Amino acid sequence: MSKVKFIQNFEVDAEDLDYTKWPTVHLEHRDETFEKRKRAVELYIDSNCSLKEIDAQTGISRKEVNKFVHKCLSKDKNGRIWGFRALLSYRRTGNTYDRISSADGMHQVDFTGAFAQLLEKYPKVKILIDDHIITKRKRAAADKVVMVTDLRGKLLTLCRSLGVKLNEYPFNTKDKALRSLQRYVSRLINENIMDSRHRYGEHAARKIKRLTGEMSTKDLETVPFKAVQFDGHKIDALLTVTFKNAYGDDVTEVMKRIWLLLIIDEATRVVLGYHLCLNAEYSQLDVLHCIKKAIMPWQPMKFTIPGFKYPDVACFHSMIPEAEWAVWSELKYDHGRPNLATSVKNKLTEVTNCSVNPGPVAFPEARAIIERFFGVLTQRKIQRLAITTGSNNKDPKRQNPEKSAKEFKVNADELEQLIEVLIAEYNTEVHSTFGISPMDAMTQRIQYQEMFPRLLENEKRSDVNFFNFSISRKVNGSKKHGKRPYINYEGAEYTSRLMAQNFTLAGATIKIVVNVDDISVVRAFLPDGSELDFLRARGAWGKKPHSLRTRKIVNKLAREGKLRFSDDESAVDSFARYLEGKAENQKSARNELAALQRYEQNHLEMAEKRLQDEVEGETSDEIVPLPTPPKQKSSKFDQLKSMLKTSI
Repeated sequence: MSKVKFIQNFEVDAEDLDYTKWPTVHLEHRDETFEKRKRAVELYIDSNCSLKEIDAQTGISRKEVNKFVHKCLSKDKNGRIWGFRALLSYRRTGNTYDRISSADGMHQVDFTGAFAQLLEKYPKVKILIDDHIITKRKRAAADKVVMVTDLRGKLLTLCRSLGVKLNEYPFNTKDKALRSLQRYVSRLINENIMDSRHRYGEHAARKIKRLTGEMSTKDLETVPFKAVQFDGHKIDALLTVTFKNAYGDDVTEVMKRIWLLLIIDEATRVVLGYHLCLNAEYSQLDVLHCIKKAIMPWQPMKFTIPGFKYPDVACFHSMIPEAEWAVWSELKYDHGRPNLATSVKNKLTEVTNCSVNPGPVAFPEARAIIERFFGVLTQRKIQRLAITTGSNNKDPKRQNPEKSAKEFKVNADELEQLIEVLIAEYNTEVHSTFGISPMDAMTQRIQYQEMFPRLLENEKRSDVNFFNFSISRKVNGSKKHGKRPYINYEGAEYTSRLMAQNFTLAGATIKIVVNVDDISVVRAFLPDGSELDFLRARGAWGKKPHSLRTRKIVNKLAREGKLRFSDDESAVDSFARYLEGKAENQKSARNELAALQRYEQNHLEMAEKRLQDEVEGETSDEIVPLPTPPKQKSSKFDQLKSMLKTSI
């Protein structure tokens, strides 16, 4: 047959005849047989020689040349031309072997092709196998992922019902076609991996579904602050909290594991900020704290653990002048309930003006960078401590962590110091991706490649902007009943000296700005938008700073009759005593108590810092939310009274 007729009969595209574009073969050692076959095919395609001449030059007969060309021009199961790959010895490119003779008889020896013959003769057998391996439908609990041995039992049962005799295939084999079935199922899974991925568990199925092996443009992102990743991770270590028991003695008990919330830059791998949550579960407020710490300029921590110190080079992004107050364009996070809260998304768009990308459900691989960081932090650092819980209950690293926690009395402040040092070291150590440290990568791209990040506007840099929201409240009060003006919010009355002396406010609706991190004081504005005053909670709720979360928990306990307090004492102190009573037996109460202690300590340090700045005549860089206003002079009261009368 001539080349032209051969090509026409084979229905080959013209572009497939260009063998320079065929898939080729790389061999470690010279293979003369392969080289002769390749040369013969090339001569045939080029039409420079006759078949007799090809035979003379390569030793490949006319019949073999046609066969090899046919194999090279055929397509594999992926629709790709076989090319020179088809010329390798023992490489099969065609269909499976088709058996012609029957495989019946008790003394049959050769069963080659018998399984394929069975499937062709009885289509119901093939349907049975395909249905259990790749077909999507709801099954009984026992058949969700059927084993091949169990599937073989179903196959034999079906063969009996179809009239297959005991001296016929598959009953006349030693293993009843088990190995043939295993090979067929394996090939079926490989050829239909998307429809059979459920056989390898939820984790593998999720990765097979989502990962294509191709890198997207986002995977190659190099611009700092273009996209960041956020996630929360339970630390594999046990901490302790110290409190007083019913007899007034100091007691140290073990808490539940706490959370580390963290934000990391995708392009440079720099950890931008983190936050420790001591409660059993983190809340919206914890997420906002983490966002705030990732944006506000870093402040060095005072270490109490001997030997702890920062690296000698810049270790946090705000130490780069061009990155101080930098904000990101996109934040990626999982579908955790606190992360998707409306208040969190509103703050992200309102303060940082960024887009939010929750990513696919139950697919941590979409945030592989932060997941890898948690893995490094856990396996190489935290799990080296005596207080580690290990990866699971059977982890050999887990050596009675509760006993070690009580012995060493490691608390949250000490763990935070450790994490601070570990993150500073991580930011300054050479990263395998770049060959330089994350901080060096960020510095080079910002200062030398001029990839300048977007900065937060000056008017949004107040600490209040991260935690406040505004609501309307009606001013109550009556001259007739001698009740001075006040407002109600979350079970407490709020007022100030200025409001209490202006009965013209009674019945008006005003706006109040609430800082969810401290609701002992709110900020009030008149209907026309002008500022009125700072209003402090009366009685038990006005004596100490506290968060909105704490207020709601205490009010719930009070409604249930589990907690009582009077206006003469702080509601926060009453709550602390309640938690101390529960902490001896309940781990969750210990976490709540530790979080409350840490909150009070932080606010005490903020107050001391503010007092020190006032003495030194300086202004703090961090604006403390909603401070208690100083006493007003009578002249200012008169001015405000006239303003109130004209505004209402």
